[in-house]
Amino acid sequence: MERLRSGDPEQIGPWQIVNRLGSGGMGIVYMGTNGTHAAAIKVVREFLLEDPASRTRLEREVDTLLRVKSEFVAEIVGSDVNGTPAWIATNYVDGPSLKLLIEKEGPLSEERWIEFARGFLSALSSVHTVGVVHRDIKPSNILITKSGPKLIDFGISFVNDATSLTGTGMVAGTPAWLAPEQFLGREITTSVDNFAAGSTLMYAATGKTPWGADDSSVGAVMHTILVEEPDISALSEFQIEIITPLLIKDAQSRKTASQMLKRLNEGPKKLSLGSKKESKQQDTTAQNSFLDKARKQDLEDKKAKQEAQKKAEEAARLASAKAEAESAKKAEREKARQAKESEKLAKKKEKAEKDSSKGSKKKLLLPAAAAALLIGAIGFMTLQSPSDSGNQSSGDAQAVQKYTWSALIAGESEAKTGDGTTFEIFVCDQYVLASSLKIESISPRPSDAGALRAKVLKGDARCGEDFDTILLTGTEAEQSGSVNYFVSGKTSSNFEFRYDFSVTVIAG
Repeated sequence: MERLRSGDPEQIGPWQIVNRLGSGGMGIVYMGTNGTHAAAIKVVREFLLEDPASRTRLEREVDTLLRVKSEFVAEIVGSDVNGTPAWIATNYVDGPSLKLLIEKEGPLSEERWIEFARGFLSALSSVHTVGVVHRDIKPSNILITKSGPKLIDFGISFVNDATSLTGTGMVAGTPAWLAPEQFLGREITTSVDNFAAGSTLMYAATGKTPWGADDSSVGAVMHTILVEEPDISALSEFQIEIITPLLIKDAQSRKTASQMLKRLNEGPKKLSLGSKKESKQQDTTAQNSFLDKARKQDLEDKKAKQEAQKKAEEAARLASAKAEAESAKKAEREKARQAKESEKLAKKKEKAEKDSSKGSKKKLLLPAAAAALLIGAIGFMTLQSPSDSGNQSSGDAQAVQKYTWSALIAGESEAKTGDGTTFEIFVCDQYVLASSLKIESISPRPSDAGALRAKVLKGDARCGEDFDTILLTGTEAEQSGSVNYFVSGKTSSNFEFRYDFSVTVIAG
């Protein structure tokens, strides 16, 4: 627990705020009391709920979570998702987290591990039954009480058919407890919780995180989860039976919490040498299937992006050609108008000269003055030559020329867009050394394009307090086209990372 800070609320709903329980990228958790009743109150960060649709999704989620009936899930006792701030309150659970317990006392004995696994998998099964994805399953979100484990912190969970509340580029959850599909930008389902459950059960049994420490860089953890297998040498045969089916990398082949709870309740079974070998072959087949699917999906995504880029470039080319054609037509019309006007003035001049030869000297003064005026008009029209008019028309077209830009980071499904030619995007990582950042173009870049910049923001709201925000900015040339870039650098643990991205400018 922490003491309240300056600016922290004294009252949230009916709850008198006592102290802080913790904070993260999604919000701050306070302890509050209402008479003799204590609650953990999570205040959701304002930037995550800027549009009304986000609040509607969160309200629907709270209503769904109220239907979760499990003695191993912290019960929601109040909420106000439309208030300022928006908050959700759950029963306060008095007990250490699994993370603190393991750090203090070491791994659980197998008997105690089985008891913990039964309660934990029961809680997760109950949550999934009502269609909720928790999405942040990890040891620090499981509290250990005398009556069993309690699953807490649904701050970044969402109902299956709802859109994620996080923004582009933001990693939802601690990297060491994510599933392979979360790094690959695949659909988020209850399978991500099942993978995290396998990692959590292995941590409870061995005291070690299977994919890297919580403070490891996103890149290092991602490589381990996607490519490597955890060390299961310290697990018993029964623990291996329960844990490894949850850690299958292919989400469709991965077992569920309810399936493994049923297997857990059946108790240990003696496996023959042949069945162990068969199980290993099945795991290898599933792993190869996952890698093949991932590579195929990446190729399909790359092809789709290339086709989209070609369409954008073709649209820009057609728009430019259309603008040039319109400008040429306008110049031709102006040239024809001026020619017709000059012809009229010439006829008036000729008629005036004929009339002046018939009249008296006095009468000649008026035609002469008219002729002078006509000559001045012809001179003025001559100054407004067709070429000058064309240039003016072209200038007008250039003056109203507008540009839009779009930028896409490799691995993300949504592009960032904006007006003009100056772009700004960001990615999230951890422990980034600002001095190591380097941004370069891969494809040719016009000479009149502006400067490129990359900098690191600590604690920025876009990535949250637990991550570094790598901000990338630059100014493209005022012409339609695309340029490919990459930003690279190192973390404080000397891990090298690289993010590829592309920027497209369209004139319209």
